[in-house]
Order: sequence, then C-alpha cells, then structure tokens
Amino acid sequence: MASPSFMFFLVITLGTIVCDIDAAPTVVVAPKASEVPNVKLSVYYETLSPSSSWFIYFQLSLIFENGLIDIIDLHLVPSGNARNNAIVCEHGEDEGFLNTVEACAIYLLPLDKHYPFLSCVGEYVKHENYNDEWIVCFEKTGMDETLIADCVKSGVGHHVNT
Repeated sequence: MASPSFMFFLVITLGTIVCDIDAAPTVVVAPKASEVPNVKLSVYYETLSPSSSWFIYFQLSLIFENGLIDIIDLHLVPSGNARNNAIVCEHGEDEGFLNTVEACAIYLLPLDKHYPFLSCVGEYVKHENYNDEWIVCFEKTGMDETLIADCVKSGVGHHVNT
C-alpha cells in the first residue's frame, strides 16, 4: 500500500492537472425570456378529418391551458390536403366550405378569438355532427357570423386558404 504522503502528493498533483485551481469560474448567463423568439408552430389540418378535429380540440387546447401559448407563434391552416395551390378536399365539398369558413376566421380575428371557434367546430366534427350543427359555434364563442359570411362570399377565405 502507498504511504499517506505519496497519496496526498498524488491527489494534489491530479487535482492540479484535472482542474486549474487558479482559473476563474465560467458563468453562463441565459438570455432573458423577452430576448428569445417564440417557437413558430404551423398546424395544417382538414376541418372534417376526425383525427385533425381530435388534435385541435383535445391536444392543441393544452397549450392554452398550460400557458405554453405565451412562447408559441401559432398559425393554423385549414388546408384540406392542399397540393400545388389547389385545394382538394378529401372529405368533400362540405370540408371545402368549412375550410374556407375557418380560413376567414383565422384571417380576420386574432388567435384568442378564432381558436375557440375552431375548437368548437372541432368538437362537433369529433362527434360527427358537422352538417349544420357547428353553426351554433358562432353564438357559443361570440363570433360575428356576418363578418365570416361576408368573407366567405367575397372569396377572400378561399384566397387566403390557397
């Protein structure tokens, strides 16, 4: 066994080699939250797709409940399987119309106003009550139905959706 003085010498020597005792400590300063850009999140979905509706209604709502929305720039895009700037609605003409309605809501209103409407519509789609039942979402969320109807009729909703 090595002598205690040799062990002491070995520990001091290794300590000097492994860490520079005279070196100043490195301080890492995290940037302030206001200096860090929000995470950009774009969600492309189909309004009459059961899985899209489930995601919008159940999963995406969690970022509002837990406060993550404060660090996310969320952009919702009712795409209807858009390809080459043409909308091909997998779930038929009703989906094309509802995509346009939701595109108008997104275009005309801020996130805190249009998301509750989209979530409400998603709840009806989730239960397969999407023929005209979703129209109650205007009243439920306090959204101006005329504003959205004018957008849809003008073609703006279709334009912003392509």
